[in-house]
Amino acid sequence: CVRSKYKNQTQHTTSMSNFYTFILFCVLLNLPFVFTSYANSTECNYLSGHGFVLFTGSDCKTFWISHLGEFECPHQYDVKVMVTIDDDSKNTYCNALSTGNEITYTIIPEFYLTDLISGNILQFESDIMTGFFGNSITTNSLFQVKKILYTREYGLVESTVLQYLIFPASNPGMFFLTKYISTPPDFDQILYAQVDSFVWPAGRTWPMVIDFNKENTYVNRLGNGSSTQVGTIRYPDTNGLLADLKVQITIKKNIYPGPNQYNGDGQDDYKQYCIEPSRPTWQLCSPSS
Repeated sequence: CVRSKYKNQTQHTTSMSNFYTFILFCVLLNLPFVFTSYANSTECNYLSGHGFVLFTGSDCKTFWISHLGEFECPHQYDVKVMVTIDDDSKNTYCNALSTGNEITYTIIPEFYLTDLISGNILQFESDIMTGFFGNSITTNSLFQVKKILYTREYGLVESTVLQYLIFPASNPGMFFLTKYISTPPDFDQILYAQVDSFVWPAGRTWPMVIDFNKENTYVNRLGNGSSTQVGTIRYPDTNGLLADLKVQITIKKNIYPGPNQYNGDGQDDYKQYCIEPSRPTWQLCSPSS
């Protein structure tokens, strides 16, 4: 027997009696029963607005977007994409970065996220907004997909150690670090940093993972205290074998400090994420759960 999880709590509540009947039916007939994640079903993959952080290096020449995912479908993917922007919007955005106090900028295009992940979306439109979906500084900006850097579904592998993805900016010696998000509780963050004595492997486009000797908690996020941290990268040596490489990073800019999209402060909702096997997807629940 195969049982799919339900999309919303109302469906879940009204279906519990049928659920237990189904389990009893499988047991009596000695049939295997498997829970199929709703997030992987066709029904979950629907057209929706998807929030992204838009960011660039200090030269404002190359641009990236990072998906502001959630632990519920259809938003349960970590996605990093290199993009280009139409000239007028690019000039407005770069000018805002150089003259204003705002560091975080966001966009919210509408599409099937899996189409973006699979490479079926080559361009899209969105306003560019200040902060977390604040005031628009551009209208219907045209973004073109240049390269899909990274995609991964949340919740498949738990990480108890504080980890970040690292990939090079367009400025020599500068890198972006984005929080490696695993299972609830977790949080998001994007940093622009200098990494001493570190050369990116030639030809590599996929980000690497950098580990920090800390527990994976919001309080331990990078930049919460010292701007200089030491991390470990599994780096290919001269023989092509992976070896631990210690690197020192200096944070230059906290592009996205990790506020959560639900109430804007990050830590409250970070504490409230948990999993209940009876729920259809990762959802908020009480801090005591």
